[in-house]
Amino acid sequence: MHHGAEKLLLKCGWSADGERVTCGSADRNVHCWDATTGAQLALLGGHKASVNEVLFHPTRPGVVASCGSDKQIFLGPLGV
Repeated sequence: MHHGAEKLLLKCGWSADGERVTCGSADRNVHCWDATTGAQLALLGGHKASVNEVLFHPTRPGVVASCGSDKQIFLGPLGV
């Protein structure tokens, strides 16, 4: 899949059901895609530095936690 941030992606995580993949990025965003189609489902901002890791909630695939070099941790819905 191509979205324009390929060189900036840091660490990917998969939802427990395998339907979504998310990734932190040096562009300070959380990216989320449909694992089957490659369609982008969400682009979440808010961090003031690189997003180093994004994890899906183990039982609620629409909820993620992200942590960044800005020393912030965000927990919330993807909105999809």
